Amino acid sequence: EITRLENQGGATANLHELAAQWLPEDVHGIDVRVSDFAGLYFEYMDEGDAIREWLLRAGDLILIVTYACDEDDAGMDDETVDEILETLSINDKSSADH
Repeated sequence: EITRLENQGGATANLHELAAQWLPEDVHGIDVRVSDFAGLYFEYMDEGDAIREWLLRAGDLILIVTYACDEDDAGMDDETVDEILETLSINDKSSADH
């Protein structure tokens, strides 16, 4: 799942504070770079699900990317998900139209 957030705080929005609004308190992110985006990566278990979550920013665009699967299947699709994320890119033409 990919969710686009309206970055009303501008490029200075604190991603750690943003993540704290919905992530479990004991989950801490690590800095990552994914294609054209920089941000935070989180990995945790929640009610029998293995969750991988990215909070990514490129300019004023913020994305929340979530991958969840059954806890027993954790890690099975990691390589495929990572490959898909590397295809994310900023389309300057479409952002100029908005």
